[in-house]
Amino acid sequence: YDGKWDVVMASSGKAADAVHLENRCAKVGEFFACDQIVNGKNTALVVFLPVGPLEKGGYAYRNQGLSVEGGGSGGWGDLEIVGDRWVYSSEETDNGKKIYHRIVNVFSGSDKIHFEVQRSDDGAKWATTMSGDEARAK
Repeated sequence: YDGKWDVVMASSGKAADAVHLENRCAKVGEFFACDQIVNGKNTALVVFLPVGPLEKGGYAYRNQGLSVEGGGSGGWGDLEIVGDRWVYSSEETDNGKKIYHRIVNVFSGSDKIHFEVQRSDDGAKWATTMSGDEARAK
């Protein structure tokens, strides 16, 4: 995921602004972190903590983004990597009701990613709210 990426959102009927994402990632021991830059602006440091192997194969991490703007951090999320599929998931409570969120990244080799941002009220049925593709910048 380290490197520069051009992001193209799926068509929503209106022209989307170009998004350029850069991840400067580093591994220290078993931990890794990515400094994320969006359209030339440093936005967050995302820290990944290893949890362990998954029963279904792959590996689990906890992750948290530290915002440059707010200085603080959000809640911990989860990342499961199984083959070419990375699923970031989190949950929040809104007026006493739990809401689930996830971003599903499916890699096609090391230079292309299809992503879907999804939301669920029950953690079982998911609705895609945004999708698109990322290609490694040349």
